[in-house]
Amino acid sequence: MTSFRTMRVTGQYNKKPLHILIDSGSTHNFLDIQRAKTIGCKIEALEPLMVTMANGNKLQISAVVGNFSWTIQHTTFTSDMMLIPLGCCDVVLGIEWLVTLGDITWNFGKLTMNFKVQGRRHVLRGSPYNGVKTIKHHQLEKVLTEGAHLSMLHLCTKERRLFQSLTTHAEQLPIPLQIDQILKQFAEVFADPSQLPPMRVKHNHQIPLLQGTDPVNKRPYRYAKHQKDIIDTLVQDMLTSGIIQNSSSPYASPMVLVGKKDGCWRLCVGLE
Repeated sequence: MTSFRTMRVTGQYNKKPLHILIDSGSTHNFLDIQRAKTIGCKIEALEPLMVTMANGNKLQISAVVGNFSWTIQHTTFTSDMMLIPLGCCDVVLGIEWLVTLGDITWNFGKLTMNFKVQGRRHVLRGSPYNGVKTIKHHQLEKVLTEGAHLSMLHLCTKERRLFQSLTTHAEQLPIPLQIDQILKQFAEVFADPSQLPPMRVKHNHQIPLLQGTDPVNKRPYRYAKHQKDIIDTLVQDMLTSGIIQNSSSPYASPMVLVGKKDGCWRLCVGLE
């Protein structure tokens, strides 16, 4: 059920996006058989074996992708992937992958997952389910470049029999080799921050105030409803990730949204 708070993240295989479900109730790792074909995986025959699905039904598996490698937050993982028709996602990572991570701190309420791999701390944040999202027609191309899946239903009979359906899988543009090498070499620099910077005794910044000075009273900027929702989401994401914290200061600054070339938004704080 996509409306339930399951742990879903986005990974990559050869620069192609993978929609991953992390499932502690699954014993093994699984890859959608159609997705394996579209991304060009080497499929090998497997001695048929039966697996039990969540609903109790039995399913025979006869194909596997050996040593399948995928990346999450610039870290590469490798494991064998059994091929089954998934439909709801591209990959299911089960206990077979989770046991390789060691100690895990998992918060299903916030959809965060903390663990260490190769000495690096990782914080995975599950994709929240926000229901149906409406976008403008000029934003469609940008959304598709981010790896969105576009499905369109055309015709059906009175008996609800489907005549035709169309599904388009958008692919991300490849990263130039030289830039990709720099990103991997300095992965810690380009990784998303997961906490506030450490306290530095001689370098902590502060603004001295004149005695008796009243806080500046500045009216916030007006926003359209959809922009207000975007601001709330960005602030909540930063609070959840730990890169900002709640403040009780009487001072505040207005903020503005600035559109980025990839269709996302940058939150900018205005100073008067």
